[in-house]
Amino acid sequence: MNFNLVKGNAAGIFVDRGSADYKGLLHVAKIFVNDVKLVSGAVMDLDEELTDAPQIIAGTMGSSPVIGRMVEEGVLDLEVLKGKREVFLIKLLSYNNAPKLVIVGTETIATLFGIYHISKKIGVSPWVYWGDVIPAKKAEIVFDDTIDFVSKE
Repeated sequence: MNFNLVKGNAAGIFVDRGSADYKGLLHVAKIFVNDVKLVSGAVMDLDEELTDAPQIIAGTMGSSPVIGRMVEEGVLDLEVLKGKREVFLIKLLSYNNAPKLVIVGTETIATLFGIYHISKKIGVSPWVYWGDVIPAKKAEIVFDDTIDFVSKE
């Protein structure tokens, strides 16, 4: 399975309004939208709902109702995160008949690190903000299931 972050159009990013940490995740999601635009020129949507299109879903264990529902439905397994601190999981899966790139953190800070990890994967360095370093341009950004990742921290 592939996840087309940018291929023609850009995927959307969804942060659950029902999450306790919604404001913080939304802030970083907006930064991520700018990162994608900087690299590809494509404009990502900040989705208000889950759709049947490719989306990034960002949420925190125990805070995001959508992440909780995915676990209950057996679509997402968070066993690898249990009992850990400041760890995130990135998983490519199918949900609503569409590819979803799910980022789940054990705490809010871990979820934020997961979003920034994807920015790094597309070529955005922290030096973009600290030293005006412009990343290489990419017309397409596609991930395959090797993107699945659990932070080692």
